[in-house]
Amino acid sequence: MLNLQKWGFASLDLGGSGTADDENAQNAGIGGPSDLELMHSVRAATRLDTVPPFTLLKEIMGAKGSSEFTKDVFNDALSKVISTDELGSDALDFVAYVLSTIYYSFEGESGCPDVSELFTGLCVLLSGSEIEKLAIMYDVFDSKQSGSLSVAVVTKLVRSVVTILYAMRAARLPPRDVEGREFIKRAVGTATASIVDSCVDFLGEGKTENGIAFDDFVSWYTDGGGSNALPALGAMVNVIE
Repeated sequence: MLNLQKWGFASLDLGGSGTADDENAQNAGIGGPSDLELMHSVRAATRLDTVPPFTLLKEIMGAKGSSEFTKDVFNDALSKVISTDELGSDALDFVAYVLSTIYYSFEGESGCPDVSELFTGLCVLLSGSEIEKLAIMYDVFDSKQSGSLSVAVVTKLVRSVVTILYAMRAARLPPRDVEGREFIKRAVGTATASIVDSCVDFLGEGKTENGIAFDDFVSWYTDGGGSNALPALGAMVNVIE
């Protein structure tokens, strides 16, 4: 395992977390300062902060034609948007390790990540404003271009954003800490449910029972506490002219 301490990130000790209940899982601290700091380091090292979302979307979704979105397919897609020519060996190890952790954090029941969810998580690290990124995330999940997303689909979108923070936390766990990773997954589930509930409560039944429109989703994000619930989006903002 890569020693992240030399990058300024202490390893994470969730001691005894494997038996924690959901309430304790919610208090795991998803999105703490170290998570966001590690995200900034990943963006700086990979220069993902200079990559427009549509550029990565083209490569990621283009790989969707493969029978499975394997790690090799993921690596190939990212290699087309990430320049590593100027990175030293330590930096290359750092980038490879964290990106691998991100990939495996999105693994589904089939063993491979859902492409839409993985792209949405990575979108947090890309260039652009919060609303620009939200628009692209929303469109990716609105595959039928219906103009609204069900609460179940909004849950997938939110979970994708929360999962990218889980990946930062998972990267700092000790090797082979299966219980720690399961604990964080429960924390992601609990946090996601709480965030979606806050969105539904803010918008009310009338604006959610038949699907959540993008403008209403943005209204929750800007005025209903969504920006506080999803701190990664606001922390990773930079608009590339």
